[in-house]
Amino acid sequence: MTAGRPLTYDHLRKVKKPNQARFSLCMDSEVADELYDAEVAEAEARQDANIRPNDRQAQIALNDAVTALDDVRDRARKVTVVFVFKSIGRPKFDALLDLHPQTAKQREELRKQGVTAEINYNADSFPQALVAASLIDPELAEEDVKDMFENEAWNSGELTGLFQTALLVNQQRRVVNLGKDLTPTNSSKTNSTTASRSASRTAGS
Repeated sequence: MTAGRPLTYDHLRKVKKPNQARFSLCMDSEVADELYDAEVAEAEARQDANIRPNDRQAQIALNDAVTALDDVRDRARKVTVVFVFKSIGRPKFDALLDLHPQTAKQREELRKQGVTAEINYNADSFPQALVAASLIDPELAEEDVKDMFENEAWNSGELTGLFQTALLVNQQRRVVNLGKDLTPTNSSKTNSTTASRSASRTAGS
């Protein structure tokens, strides 16, 4: 931007890029558990080695724990998938909401549960539709995503993570604090309430 020269829409259009977000998921729960245990063991060994810096056995134990942790991390990387999402834009997002409206039965069930927050989508179909529309890597067809939401290998927490990431990439407003001489901001990641119709962040799987 040249000092004293106002920005034009042509410039904004050229520099604006769709939001992207990533969600990492270890596809092997046993390896994930091993990694957690190895991290705990390494932290405990490091603490013990720091307390007893002259104890040779403590230093050997730390070295063994670090080696074991590195080994498990290598195996975890091989079975971890990074799902990459990209914003589909306000018009497509709103159109997708219109294609998956909340049913009267769902509204009644939520009312009986005492839920007062507005959830303006069909919890049985919108989550997988949004994930399919926003996911750019790996490239999955909508039928593939539907199968994920119905397959017993995928649990509720994992599917909720995918859906929440898809929601965030389409509804999150990213602003940054560039210094005291520019307009201050309260947060670098703030949810927009005006750019598009909002949706609840709870998966309905």
